[in-house]
Amino acid sequence: LDNASAVIAVGQNTTLDIYGTITAKNNFAVSGNGSKGQSGTTININDGAVIDAVNAPAIYHPQSGTLNIKGGTITGVDSAIAIKSGTLNISGGTITATGLDTTPTEGYSNGVNASGAAIQIESNKGYYGNPDNTYNTPHNESDEVQINVTDGTIESQNGVAIYEYLASGTTKSSVKGINISAGYIKSPKANFMVSQELS
Repeated sequence: LDNASAVIAVGQNTTLDIYGTITAKNNFAVSGNGSKGQSGTTININDGAVIDAVNAPAIYHPQSGTLNIKGGTITGVDSAIAIKSGTLNISGGTITATGLDTTPTEGYSNGVNASGAAIQIESNKGYYGNPDNTYNTPHNESDEVQINVTDGTIESQNGVAIYEYLASGTTKSSVKGINISAGYIKSPKANFMVSQELS
């Protein structure tokens, strides 16, 4: 696709299973929707899947729901995965950001700005799960960002492997927890960079 994303969150409790190849030139390859009512999604990236964004994050997950990386390859320039809400489970696959390191990165309320991080976590009060949320829904702890890594490879070629930051005007992190029990994390700058609120 040239300028469109594969948007899956068209309603609550939507499920998407990906086994094949999705390539986007100027937008997200796989995207959710952070608008009110677009919650409870489940996205499964399975063995053999190839998710590639040439000029953007490969996967954008701003909504309440679960993103399961079970295998495959996920490659993005701005970042490989950009998440603002929900749960990210990584049990396999290769997640790679190829773009330049542009940290520190400012928050953005209609997508994300580039960071060069493999996993980019934006704590933004305009989205589900943030304690400062005043826009979409009252704060719900089950919508906070939870990341669980049990296998797989997470790599930034030029920047930070896992990067969390607060958008302007946001005082609380959206992150409930980051649990890593196995896997391979690689970056030339730092494996982790988090906001003072989370550290």
